[in-house]
Amino acid sequence: MAVAGAQVLECYRVLQKTNSNVVAEVIKDGGTFDGPLMSGVWECTPGKFEISYPWGELATLLKGRITVTDSDGRAVTYEPGDSFFVAQGQRVTWEVHEPTRKCFFIHVAKAESAAAE
Repeated sequence: MAVAGAQVLECYRVLQKTNSNVVAEVIKDGGTFDGPLMSGVWECTPGKFEISYPWGELATLLKGRITVTDSDGRAVTYEPGDSFFVAQGQRVTWEVHEPTRKCFFIHVAKAESAAAE
């Protein structure tokens, strides 16, 4: 899965490269990055990176082992079969201990929808 930078390879496959040389691949099953809903499979090489979630995500780890640490320093390690949720706007640090695959479902709440709740 070696790639130089983030590139769209085809309609349903996207590669992302972080500043820490971690390479992640998204294989979308449904929805789009522009829409409110999307599902798919995400794969990543070992490494560590920080992300501020622009969406809410429910995911299940299929392969590998990761540790997700929230902004308060709470760390949880996940293994295959574990599911987890990250709220939209939350900032977390991912440590990918070994090649990892997860299936995911994301939802993007629009500002006006969030204000009405």
